[in-house]
Formats: sequence, structure tokens, C-alpha cells
Amino acid sequence: MNQYILTSVETEKRHAGAKAKNDVSKFLHEIGFLSMFMDSEMNRYEKRLFFRNNFRKKLSYLEKSDVLAIQYPFYMGDYIVRVIIDETRKKGVNTILIIHDIDALREHFGDEAVIKNEIDLLNGFDVLVAHNASMTDWLRENNCRRPIVNLELFDYSIEGDHDFGKADPSRRRVLFAGNLAKAHFLSKIAPRDYELVLFGNGVDTEALPENVNYKGSFAPEELLDHLEGEYGLVWDGDEPDRCTGDYGRYLKYNNPHKMSLYISCRLPVIIWKEAAQARFVEEKGIGIAVSSLADLDMRLKEITEERYLQMQRNAAELAAKTTRGYFIKRAIKNALERSGEPS
Repeated sequence: MNQYILTSVETEKRHAGAKAKNDVSKFLHEIGFLSMFMDSEMNRYEKRLFFRNNFRKKLSYLEKSDVLAIQYPFYMGDYIVRVIIDETRKKGVNTILIIHDIDALREHFGDEAVIKNEIDLLNGFDVLVAHNASMTDWLRENNCRRPIVNLELFDYSIEGDHDFGKADPSRRRVLFAGNLAKAHFLSKIAPRDYELVLFGNGVDTEALPENVNYKGSFAPEELLDHLEGEYGLVWDGDEPDRCTGDYGRYLKYNNPHKMSLYISCRLPVIIWKEAAQARFVEEKGIGIAVSSLADLDMRLKEITEERYLQMQRNAAELAAKTTRGYFIKRAIKNALERSGEPS
């Protein structure tokens, strides 16, 4: 049995959009998966004209019972996903779908037609790797019939040597990294005794309140040498008093990739109390869960140096796993064991 991962070739930009997928490919290579490359830079007409024949040719090298892992969403459109399903079924190839995002859950919550279409796509694969139990529950509630393995936490590859010992327990700098254009809560936040330090694209610096410090945008590997702060913030949506809107609600189901960044940099995490990952943060002792950012001044003052250092040590223990691909390797091993289970 041979194992492959379908890798979509994407241009690396100054954000972490491709980082999670690139890391999955890297860690699967370490356990023997080979890459089957597809070019995602084609326009939609080229995709329709060339993808099926190109993909069929690539599949000719695969044999029945070989394994093909696919990272989803596959940013080449639903048509391409259906081609993958049709061709792998004809060939008798076992498929593992690694979910990074579910658009029906993230941007079309409650839209039954969109949900049904996406669930139908997911049901076309043999085994799914979902983020966590909350996402799996949503998939089951919406008629996903395939075996599902929970990832639990995204891994985060770090190359080279970096100084992660710059955090100062006597200070209270809260780092937030990511797509700042959709983080509308930033213009409404009012930090007092802590400093909010921002990294990412799409911010209007003139609209930022006092005590919010924008540090710029960097490619993922560059970012590691510029990070400043004692805590990493996981928050999304429109308001600082709770996570609202599509992206805020999505936190109830997904594993935010920025949380893996913080952990891999040995930073304690601050997360919304209703987020799917809040229980993980509290159980692992790697940070705190808060209902509102208005409470953050008080909550941070309550953290003693001893407690901070213990959270940092706990994060470092997890970092030893995330930087080696522990979670995706474990999930794929479990998925391989469940391949072939009846739906």
C-alpha cells in the first residue's frame, strides 16, 4: 500500500494562509506520504479543461487500496472536488479528507442548501479528519455519515533557531496575529493596564485605540523573530465583549491556527470562553478563557509570576509536540485504521 497527499501548489504570501496546509504536507512526508502536485494557479476555465485528464493520468500510478490524503477546502472549486471523488472511487483508492475549514459552517451558517451541498461533498470521502468534538458533532447533526477522527490541535512547524525567551512575566503584553481586516473588535477594544500588540494585514492604524501597538506584517517564518508579548489572544468577530458575527461564531467549532502559533512560541493563550478550544486551553493549563475582553485587565492582574511560568512550561511541553507534527501524525494513523469502515 502506497500513501500520497494531494498538494495544491499555491504562492506563499505575507500571511499564514498556506502555512497550515504546507505543514500538514511536510509532516505527512515524514511518515512516508508522497506528494501528488496539482497547480491551483490555473483559472477556472483551465481547471475544467485540464484537471480531469491531468488527475486521471496522475491516478494511473496508484493501485487499488492505496491511500490519498486531500486537504480541504481544495481551492479549485466544488467541480474539482467532485472529479477527485469520482476518479478515486473508480480506481478503488482510499481517501482521507483533512479539514482546514468548512465554508458552510464558517460563512453560511444555517443555509440549508449550502450545508447540504458541502456535506454531500464530505460524504464522498472514506474518512474525515475534523478539528475537534464540536465540529464533529455539527457534522453528525447535518448528516455526515463518514468515519471522523478529531485532530485536537493544529501542528506548527518551526524551522531554524528562534529566541522564545523574550516574554517578561512582570509585563502584560497581549499579542494578536492574523487577518486584522476581519477583526472588527480591534477598533472597539479599550486596553488599560495591558498593551495589545498586533501583527498582520488589513489594519487601519488610525482607527486603533490607545495602548494598541501595530508591529507590521511578516511571512510566517519571519514573524517568529518579531513577535512580542507575554500572551497570545484568540478572538474574532465584531465585538470585544463576546465573539460575534460569522467569524466569532466559527470559534465555537474550529481550531484557530493562530493558537498553534502561540503555543509553538511557548506563549500562554487567552481565548473566548465559548470557543471550542477553551476547554483544551484550561485542561492543559496553557492559558485562560474569558467571557469578555473587558475583563482582561482584572484577569491578567490575578495571574502571579509563578502561575504564568507554569502556563509557559505547559505551553512548551505542547510545543514539543506541535513542532514535530504529533497531532496530524496521530490523526492520520487513526484515520488509516478506520479506512474501510462502513458508513
